[in-house]
Amino acid sequence: KLIRMSVGDTRVIGRNSAGVRLFNVAEGEHVVSAARIEESEEEAEVDLGDHQPEIAPEPGAVIGEDLADGDEGGAA
Repeated sequence: KLIRMSVGDTRVIGRNSAGVRLFNVAEGEHVVSAARIEESEEEAEVDLGDHQPEIAPEPGAVIGEDLADGDEGGAA
């Protein structure tokens, strides 16, 4: 699985904090690597306007279900 996300709006917080959770992984899944990818000039110039791409959910994905408090599906 490949996960891409913009982190430009992620808050930088003090060293006394526990950090920021960017996403959860399913039970039995693990993040094996992470890489910073700089935005190319071509990507920066693309203006999608009102035409945002449609993203299809993965087969078996649960849509619209909120997690119970404290159940974030991964280690903190």
